[in-house]
Amino acid sequence: MKKLFTFFLLLFFPLSFSLADTKNSVNIYFFHSSTCSHCKAENNFLKNIEKQYDNVNVYRYEVHEEKNQEKIKVLEDSYQIHLESVPVTVIGDTIFYGFSEEKNKSEFIRAISYYSSYGYPDKLGHLFQVKTLPSYPYSKNTLSYSSYLKKINVKILGILPIFTLDNSMNASILGVLSGINMIFLCSLVLFFFLIQKEKEHKNRLFLSIFYFFFSYLGNIYLIKQGIWYALFITLFFFILIFYSLKKKESVFYLADIGLVLSLMVTLITKYYFSYTIDIFNHINHLYQFTGLDYLSYLICYLFPLFLIYLILLCILCLINEKKRNKKTNL
Repeated sequence: MKKLFTFFLLLFFPLSFSLADTKNSVNIYFFHSSTCSHCKAENNFLKNIEKQYDNVNVYRYEVHEEKNQEKIKVLEDSYQIHLESVPVTVIGDTIFYGFSEEKNKSEFIRAISYYSSYGYPDKLGHLFQVKTLPSYPYSKNTLSYSSYLKKINVKILGILPIFTLDNSMNASILGVLSGINMIFLCSLVLFFFLIQKEKEHKNRLFLSIFYFFFSYLGNIYLIKQGIWYALFITLFFFILIFYSLKKKESVFYLADIGLVLSLMVTLITKYYFSYTIDIFNHINHLYQFTGLDYLSYLICYLFPLFLIYLILLCILCLINEKKRNKKTNL
């Protein structure tokens, strides 16, 4: 069990943590009632938001309390509304009425993502004289919230908007799509024909596993780009060159070719076919996953990708085994 745990840890853990960016302060003004069930549900959700987002500040106002009547009047005057029912929530400069688990959670996340990245006129913040006003400057040329919503509402395969599915399901679908990447599949066929020159069955098996491992590593690099990948590939390349010259065995030359081929596939995918990676990072940017949440999201992407690679590897091994049996029979 310990070996299995270590294996999965090494498989999924690489670089699952990222440096935190400085985000704009986002103020949420929550008008609620202690007798309202929807308000209680929203309050629980906002508590989680406060834990997840360091830049979000929630100000709560119980509408039946005398001390908040003046603030309610300010809200009504500022947004030209009449507060008849609760909850009413203002995120940044956008007002939301009511709360439901299905609809408002994704709406709130999108609003927080927008106001974390762009300056905005915090009307209520100035009038309520809160301490955490936005730090980003606002101008009339700033991308509007409505334009931002159109920009981020990407669709998987041009059909499913990312907000219609659970994020773990989004990540799993993207992992499957990355696994059936045509660039990788073509390179796999090419490498398969190359390793047929190797007579030893165990060497062909080693080369197959070797190529799949570095292709999988390339996918992790595409998610968490960093100098570690270049250093690791370079180090391995020179180690293989050294063994190639010392041992003078074809298996090391083929391993060098496989390493370079997997690198080429990674770079071509990065610059020309990074659609699934872009959506993966896009969702991560919207929800700003950290720690265990990000690790869970990452595993949901990498696990189906790993399964596809494992299935392809098994198919490749079976083909090699059949070829070996044919030669043995002859």
